[in-house]
Amino acid sequence: MDQLLPTKYITKEGLIALKHYKYNGEDRSILVQLFLRTFWNWLIQFFPTWIAPNLITVIGFSALLTNFFVAVSYCSDCDYEVCGEPPIWVYFMFAFNLWFYQTMDNLDGKQARRTGSSSALGELFDHGCDSLFLILTAAPMFLIWQPAKVDQFLFLTQGVLVFYTSHWEEYFTGHLILGRFANPTEAQCCMIAVFLFTGVVGAQFWHSAIGVFLPFLPTSLAQLTVLSALRNVLWFAIAAAIIEK
Repeated sequence: MDQLLPTKYITKEGLIALKHYKYNGEDRSILVQLFLRTFWNWLIQFFPTWIAPNLITVIGFSALLTNFFVAVSYCSDCDYEVCGEPPIWVYFMFAFNLWFYQTMDNLDGKQARRTGSSSALGELFDHGCDSLFLILTAAPMFLIWQPAKVDQFLFLTQGVLVFYTSHWEEYFTGHLILGRFANPTEAQCCMIAVFLFTGVVGAQFWHSAIGVFLPFLPTSLAQLTVLSALRNVLWFAIAAAIIEK
């Protein structure tokens, strides 16, 4: 087995460091400060203390896996001309599952502190699941948007870069900062809004020309699709998040 797996996920030095690790984080999310933290603090009171924090993590993560496999089962190529558009209920399921994951992802840490079972290994497991968030959520998003291959590549790599830089910063400073721009909560809420909106208007909306809704725009802009405009806004948002880090 050692020959098949010459390297281990956690080195001996890493295992020693885990014993001395203590989580030190700061969430600057606007939505969290406004109402989400209050909601999560209220909700965690209804969880029995015998439920392990890692179990909450797994339950929430299973919702992401469900979204991924449902999206892939409907259209692995993200091309409606090949697969056809999925039923409307699929978009609402995507929204609910993502909200459920977000909620569970913020309750597991509260449960750990509430039961006195916080550990570095628990955080490693939690953030290990979080590291797969973008890949698993990309499938439902691509199912809706049907972006070009280069846009799929940029969406994945730039999003992962924001996640990586946040933890890279923690590695050197010992302080994990989720900033106002580089914050997963706002990103997840935007994705939930996209799923809900698509469930109401249909996925073809994203491929409509902007001029249909804003006829006063110059021709060069009016010919752009809604998705093209959204893509430009998304790149600016990702760039702002990276600069913030």
